[in-house]
Amino acid sequence: MKINEQILVKALTTFGSYRQQMKTAEECCELSVALHHFQDHKVPAAKVIEELADVLIMANQMRLLFGPAQVDAAVAYKMDRLSKRMGAGANGMDWEGDTAMTPAEALAQWPQVTALSARLKAAEHLLFLAQGRLPVADPIHQRIDAHLAKWEENRNG
Repeated sequence: MKINEQILVKALTTFGSYRQQMKTAEECCELSVALHHFQDHKVPAAKVIEELADVLIMANQMRLLFGPAQVDAAVAYKMDRLSKRMGAGANGMDWEGDTAMTPAEALAQWPQVTALSARLKAAEHLLFLAQGRLPVADPIHQRIDAHLAKWEENRNG
């Protein structure tokens, strides 16, 4: 993969860091939608590859913006952690320095998970509207809505 940093720097200076940060978020949402649709057999792998290329280009701009040394150090840390997890066995839950969540800990995280799911759903709908398409209620969003409703019901009741 050949990344021309001169083009990335020119894009950052031409469009500005704020706009490119927002574009990165948009491209990540488009990749998320493409992956969901690919799993549901609604789009071919070529669509996922196209969106992945956009995300990689934008991620490389963000690497330059936030500091290559810092980003590379974070990537090295995450790769090392992944390597340790891979050596932990099939479930990847017994690695040193990290532990699996208990059911109570997972339940405590549920509000953050549901909030993230709701934000992703909202981002997808905004993307559809920006593209002049109506958002489609799909099984994933219906499950998210059901989980959010159940969580609200349990929390309030």
